Amino acid sequence: MSAERSEREPEASPGPALLWAALVGSACGALWTVAHTPPIHSLGLLVATHAVAGLALVGIARLLPRWRGPGSAILAPIGAFVLGPLMVAPLGSLGGLAGAAGATWIVAGIGVGALVGLELGRHFVLGGVVTALLVGAVFAADAQLGAERTSRPPVQARSVVADFPDQRVAILGIDGGDLQVIRPLWARGELPNLRALADRGRHGVLRALEPTLSPVAWTTLLSGHLPETHGLRSWHTSDNRNRRVPMIWDVFGAHGLRSVVVNVPGTWPPADVEEGIVLAGFPIPSIASGDRNQLLGAVLSSVPGEAGEVATHPLERVAPGRYRGRLPVATHPASLRVPGVTHPLLDALVKEKILAPPRVELAFEAVVGEGGTVRIEAPLLDGPVELAIDAPPPWIPVETPHGRAHLRMAALEATPERLRLYATPAFQDPAAPRFGYTSGIEPSSVDAGAAPYVVEGVGWRAHRDDRVAALLPDLAFDLERAHAAAALDLIADPPDLLVYTITVTDRIQHPFWRLHDPAPYGEAAAPHPGLDARDPVVEAYRLADRIVGRILAALPDDTLVFVVSDHGAAPLVDRGEGGHRLEGVWIAAGPGVTPSAGPLELGMASLVPTLFHCLGAPASAEWPGEAEPGVCPGRSPIAPVAAYRGDVEEAPLAAERIDESREAQLRALGYIE
Repeated sequence: MSAERSEREPEASPGPALLWAALVGSACGALWTVAHTPPIHSLGLLVATHAVAGLALVGIARLLPRWRGPGSAILAPIGAFVLGPLMVAPLGSLGGLAGAAGATWIVAGIGVGALVGLELGRHFVLGGVVTALLVGAVFAADAQLGAERTSRPPVQARSVVADFPDQRVAILGIDGGDLQVIRPLWARGELPNLRALADRGRHGVLRALEPTLSPVAWTTLLSGHLPETHGLRSWHTSDNRNRRVPMIWDVFGAHGLRSVVVNVPGTWPPADVEEGIVLAGFPIPSIASGDRNQLLGAVLSSVPGEAGEVATHPLERVAPGRYRGRLPVATHPASLRVPGVTHPLLDALVKEKILAPPRVELAFEAVVGEGGTVRIEAPLLDGPVELAIDAPPPWIPVETPHGRAHLRMAALEATPERLRLYATPAFQDPAAPRFGYTSGIEPSSVDAGAAPYVVEGVGWRAHRDDRVAALLPDLAFDLERAHAAAALDLIADPPDLLVYTITVTDRIQHPFWRLHDPAPYGEAAAPHPGLDARDPVVEAYRLADRIVGRILAALPDDTLVFVVSDHGAAPLVDRGEGGHRLEGVWIAAGPGVTPSAGPLELGMASLVPTLFHCLGAPASAEWPGEAEPGVCPGRSPIAPVAAYRGDVEEAPLAAERIDESREAQLRALGYIE
């Protein structure tokens, strides 16, 4: 017998080979089932499908005599169902497995893995050893890449100024703030806190840059770097792990100064900051199902066939005034046991809802009482919950196998014959979050007053559903009040730097701009039911002004204050909604700022250099913008430093694409379609 023949397994009849293919395929299915913790796939389903796929693969391969041995029957499923997915898994984090091109890569990876297994199977013992080594090497490489993606160290700033000024600074963002809204309100004597700042300082248009996307724009504003440098270039890369430059609070921390950062878009996941506390802003993953409507909530209705932009779930009328329903609350949490070691095809099937993770559902009974009150009873609740028409929706904690979830529920219509309820999405328990949102402080220490601290709110696209549109303004206002309460608690001992972004203005302008400026919309400007006499846009600016006043009252009088927006607002007539324009707003007041009634235009990349000029601190030579000397004309120019970055020699890492949950969140918010 030749040497080549001796290292091969003798050919076998079809029966044993196909049996081996089914057994090994089943083992591969079981492997991927337990690759997540807890498993998100049905063990029986994956075992059965992999067994059938193994049979089909080996059955086709046996058409060629060279692959008829049992070695090929054993190693082909391992190559196709383990080695193949592991080889293409790194492309998933880079966004390279989306759409038809992604499907091609996945199929190609499985095909290459199958061919490798079939060919190595011809050399039974040696082939098995080589296959094991290949799987181990690719597994280790994926695990290393996964570890780098999930635990990227924060971008370091370095101390380069021996006597960095210890002047207190507050940067208060008003997302979407626009002088075309502010100036008419000033003329009517409104927004007194913003007016007072402008009167004792300088203000004008802050000219934004394209793209006017919140995480991109706020990272530009607060780092001094342009998107191509700082790394957050789109919604799909709006992950803080993509940031390649220090933010202003990193620079302050490197010089021993304490910062508090609240709700800045693009800061999730929060990075550690020297001497700093961060409460991250959106987009943050949701505990809901990840479908398109995950942040719109749900309408529960006893009316058959009812539908709308917001998902509708049926209520069963079991007796006059008594109803029964089920509300999806969240999905079971699942994470990879080893980050980066994943099966792209299974991930794609989950994303397309072909393989759906199990949901946690709230099974409840609703009883309609006198005057339209509704009593909600459910085993997962602490006790009965009372709802009333036109009453503020209460926060309802729901006990789940994976911790508490928090949602709000409102009665839309309540009679013995008909019942409609609206339930917001369920949000994570802020004290024990599934997705951490804090740095420098324990989540259980975040004090948002009577409400839970929720990073994200109801998606504003829900305004397209007239059943719930009238609820959205107050839900958004309550969310902002909770953020403000947390910020005020954190600055009880005033920090050297406060950065807090008020996002309610942009959240309201998008759905309700046509109520504020109806002329461009014509007949499409008809108000939503329940909002006939309201201008939620003006209400949002009034709330922002009150928050600015409360923040300033909590800070020392000699604080240098900058109020800035990331863009302005404009009509989107074809959608009946509001959009963005490049003209935003800035206001500065405090030490060094010379009062003047004349407006002054400021570029987005000039904010940080101008702030440092007013502080009397050197700018970075890396910053593309220049200081506007007219803001603090009494300050003398200072020679710039080379850089505040501590890692300027390091090559940039690949972009981290946001996950499916955050993509669905942005769709619900209306920011991407």
